[in-house]
Amino acid sequence: MLLYWDGQYDAAIEEYNKVLNLEDDFWYAYWMRGLAYEEKNQYRKSAADQRQAIQHFPGDSPLLIRLTRP
Repeated sequence: MLLYWDGQYDAAIEEYNKVLNLEDDFWYAYWMRGLAYEEKNQYRKSAADQRQAIQHFPGDSPLLIRLTRP
């Protein structure tokens, strides 16, 4: 997360990939990797990761519910 907030998006994506290789249902890693892809204007990858985050989120979140409904 620190790499993302420092603007090191490529390095952040690499770290999120490592996390997801260890635990492929960790919603937060998908969410943050999606944000990093968005910063790099890779919108398809960003959207795919955001969908994965929503799918793996444990429980209800008003933010995530709002993102899935028009």
